[in-house]
Amino acid sequence: WRLGAGLSYMHVPSPSGSTADGSIPHPLVFDQFRTFSVSADGLEHKENIVHLFATWLMPVTEKVDLTFSAGPSIFNISQGFIRTVSFTEAPPFTTVNVDRIDIDSRDETAIGFNIGADATYSIGRVLGNMDLGAGANARYSWGKADMDLSAGDSISVKGGGFQIGGGVRVRF
Repeated sequence: WRLGAGLSYMHVPSPSGSTADGSIPHPLVFDQFRTFSVSADGLEHKENIVHLFATWLMPVTEKVDLTFSAGPSIFNISQGFIRTVSFTEAPPFTTVNVDRIDIDSRDETAIGFNIGADATYSIGRVLGNMDLGAGANARYSWGKADMDLSAGDSISVKGGGFQIGGGVRVRF
C-alpha cells in the first residue's frame, strides 16, 4: 500500500513580552502630545494544532523510503494582548506616568493546512513482521485566526511554521 492517512497533535507554548507606545494630548497646549512607552511581560502565545494528512509512500531503494503528506490543520490559538494603559499626570504636564496595564487574552480556532516529507532508512525486521527504521521529517503548517478586540477592532494572529524532527520508525 502506498497511500495512507495520519493524525498528529502539536502544542507550542511561547511566552513573550510586548511594548505599548502611545501619545496623550497636552491638557493645556493645543496640538501638543506627550509620549509614553510601557513594557508588559507574561503575554503568551499558545498553539494547539491537530494535523490531518494523507500520505503517499515512494520507495527509493530497498532500504530507503520517502513519504509525502498534505492535509488540513485545526489551530486553536491563544494570544495575550495589552488591553488598557492607566496613567496619571501632574502639572506642568510635561510627562505621563504609567500606573497600570491591563492584559487580556483571546482564544480562536482556525483551519489551515500542512504539507510535509519524511525519509526513512530501514534497519531490519524485528519480532517477526515489524520493520524497524530511523528517519527524519520536515513539515510546514499555516493557519490564521482573526481575534476580536475591544471596540470592534480585530487582529489576525498567525500560527504554524516550519518544523523538523527525527526518530525511530516501526512499521507492521
